[in-house]
Amino acid sequence: MILSDVESTRQELENEELKSSDGVATTEVYAKLMACYLLENDLCSAKFLWKRAPAAAKETEGALAALWAVGQKLWTKDSLGVYVALRREWPEYLQPAVGQLEGVIRERALSLVSRAYTSITLSDLSALVGLPTEEAAKLATERGWVAEGDMVLPRTAPQTIQQTSNCQQALTKLTQYVSFLEN
Repeated sequence: MILSDVESTRQELENEELKSSDGVATTEVYAKLMACYLLENDLCSAKFLWKRAPAAAKETEGALAALWAVGQKLWTKDSLGVYVALRREWPEYLQPAVGQLEGVIRERALSLVSRAYTSITLSDLSALVGLPTEEAAKLATERGWVAEGDMVLPRTAPQTIQQTSNCQQALTKLTQYVSFLEN
C-alpha cells in the first residue's frame, strides 16, 4: 500500500472494487480502502464501505472489522478508544497504514488542542494523544508548549490560509447569481 499519496491509492482501490468480478473485491482491498478512508478522515465513506462489504469480509476477527472499530471510535469522538482499538496485531499489508493512521490521528488531536485550549491538564492531553503522561509531556515540550506540573499550556499553531482551486469559480458563480437577482 502506497502511503505517500493516499488519494491516488484510494482511487485505485475503489476502481479495483468496481472492476472485481460480481462487484465483490477481496477482503484485503476492503481493508486497505477502509484504511485510506480513515487516513483521509472520511468517516462517511468508511461507514458506507462497511455497509456494502460482504459478510465474509466483515469477520469479527478480521482486519476490516478491526479498522471499522477504529472508525466507530473516531465517529463517536472516543479518543482513548481509538488508540486502544489501534493497539492490536495487524496483517503485514496494513501495518504501515495503521502506523501512519495513529500518527495522523495524534497530529489531528494536537492541532485541535493548540486551537481550542489555552491550558489543559496533562492527563487530558495524554488521553487525547493516546500516550502515557510522561510521553505526552515530552511531546508537548517538543512542540514548544509549556508543561508545568500537571498543566500544559499549548501554543496556538500559526494559521495557514488554505486556498481552494475553486475560489475564483465560486466568486464568478456568486456574481452571476447576484446579477441574475438584480435583473
